[in-house]
Order: sequence, then structure tokens, then C-alpha cells
Amino acid sequence: DNGSDITINDENDARLRKVAYYYGRALYDFSSRQQQQQTQGVEVLFLSDDVQSRKLAVMEQPEDDDGSPLYYETRSMRDHVTLLQNEDSTLNLLDMVAQFGGKDESKQQRDGTTVQNYYPPHVASSTLSHGLQTHRYYQGIYRSNRDSNTEGYVTVRR
Repeated sequence: DNGSDITINDENDARLRKVAYYYGRALYDFSSRQQQQQTQGVEVLFLSDDVQSRKLAVMEQPEDDDGSPLYYETRSMRDHVTLLQNEDSTLNLLDMVAQFGGKDESKQQRDGTTVQNYYPPHVASSTLSHGLQTHRYYQGIYRSNRDSNTEGYVTVRR
């Protein structure tokens, strides 16, 4: 460990950006040899819901004359699906795309760290703990039916 704050996720994101860069540059070089401004109908697109990774993708590549990235474009999955739906109104995919970063549900902890709650709790954790101890609430394991999203059961521990 060299003391850096680089996570495995950051390393994977860097690898994905490198692949997009490689393909984008190869297509750019091919179209340059063919004396075309750009390859017709072929575009390299880097899809990521990681905002920082998209910013790095833009910074890591040279810019075109108009200031846009030269080798590949970056978009979030939500932006890409929105563009697809604008092109073909019969697609109804946007409700299937995960929504990250909607309402800010983060909490500051005592040690200064921030915890992100994607789903707000139904009851406070102290109320839940007390309810488990007093048997107002029961703890169990939820098991869903893999063939039907409307069926499942809970095994309750007493």
C-alpha cells in the first residue's frame, strides 16, 4: 500500500476509461487516414453513473476544435436512455434506470464521516433497536421467489 486513497472501484473505472480511449483513438486515427473528418456512424461512448469518472474521462483526452472531447463522449446511463427515448418514443426504459443522487439523504456522523442513505429509514434506528428488545418488532430473513417478483416469505427469529 502506498498510502493513496485509490480504491479498487477507481482502478476499474480507470481501466474502462483506458479502453474507451483506445477504441476512440483507433477510430479517430482510422478516419484521419481515410481523410474524413470523422468515422461515419461510429461513435465511442463511455457510460458511467460515476460523476468523478466522467469528469476524469473528459480531462484525460485531448479536445477537439470546439472544446469537446476528441476520442469519445461520456454520459450517465440516465442521460443516454433519455436520448434514446427522444429518438424513439416507443421506448419506455427510463423507469428501469437506477436513480442515483436524487434527494440528498446523507447524514454527518460524529467522527466527521458522511453516510449516504439512498432510502430513508421507516423508523429511527434507536426505535428499531428498542422495538427488537421489547419484541414489538421481530427480525427475520426475507426470501423472494425467483420466478415471481410478487411472492416471497420471511423466516422470523424469536
